[in-house]
Amino acid sequence: MSIEPNEQDSFQWTASSIVQSIAIFVLAGFAEIMGGWLVWAAVKGVRVEVVNDGGDTSDNVVANDDIVDDVDDNDDSNDDDDGDMNNTSSKYAITKKPWYFALLGSLTLVAYGFIPCLQPSAASDGFARIYAAYGGFFIVLSFLLGWALEGESAKPDVGDLVGGGVALIQLLLKEAERGDARAQHSVGLLLWNGFGSVDIDPEESSKWHAAAAIQGNVDALAVLGGCIRTGTGIGKHKNIALGLKCIEYTAMISNPSGVNKKAALLESNDDWFGAARLYEQCYNDEAAKKNALLMFNLGFCLVNGFGVEKNVQVGESLWRESVDMAPDEGSEEASFFLYEQYERDDKGEARKWLEMSAELGYPEAVELLR
Repeated sequence: MSIEPNEQDSFQWTASSIVQSIAIFVLAGFAEIMGGWLVWAAVKGVRVEVVNDGGDTSDNVVANDDIVDDVDDNDDSNDDDDGDMNNTSSKYAITKKPWYFALLGSLTLVAYGFIPCLQPSAASDGFARIYAAYGGFFIVLSFLLGWALEGESAKPDVGDLVGGGVALIQLLLKEAERGDARAQHSVGLLLWNGFGSVDIDPEESSKWHAAAAIQGNVDALAVLGGCIRTGTGIGKHKNIALGLKCIEYTAMISNPSGVNKKAALLESNDDWFGAARLYEQCYNDEAAKKNALLMFNLGFCLVNGFGVEKNVQVGESLWRESVDMAPDEGSEEASFFLYEQYERDDKGEARKWLEMSAELGYPEAVELLR
């Protein structure tokens, strides 16, 4: 086959790098919004809800506050003697914070400017794409933090939250439609797993993986090979031989996704020696990226002596490495198997691994904790 990795695709997304990227976006949003709010609070003031039960304004409201909103649920003005019993209104007053809020906010905004530079894909994506993606996070966080800081007066409605979530997904789709191979592969995974509000659609998933694979995304090619081999999402275009060639190629260049798929085929034919050798070669290849599922698989071989000399200690160490990459695929199984290793001799340690596996969504662990 003549498919070669694209130079622009040198950075490969994994579940752990995606979590890292999201965490950095959230941190950046928190810093920018909090910094802006601190400056705003000192210069323009913030809204504070005031409830007036018909008497004098509470001493808790600053005397120089400006009342900016007056909501009265009892607009009917009754001149009856008992009218005051129902005269309850909600008002929003402007409260300015001390000058040092502006100073602290300014310093926070300076710090914010450096945070997006920590993105794992910064070198390959550049300023424009990083900040375009960040924009979606900023929208959602602005609603949520504004609500937390100013209470009910800034509470987002359903439309605000749905719009913010759609903005995040649309950013990914936009990048995929523009031809970004990594975004295409990510969209394919979203459609395969049905993450969030995305409906499961194997056919569309395979199309996006094909688009990414054509551009040299090796992870996508490995997944596409599995689709072609089994006919998943491609219907009558099933081609076992072609699917196997895709898997063979990706495994040959030490792509962990391809290695896992080829080794699984070997295991299905009881060739544990061949499978274990593939896992070892890929794990020891310094050029290959770390992969939680591969480390779990190699650890499984070592703990059980399948295809290699049995070495429980090294196998368990690999499972711990796999768990360290949570929530990458494979970490949930590694957690559960560590639980089984400790269940007899160390109940406390076993419980820790079981709970971690359940948190990662492993069905057996979830069932045991019910």
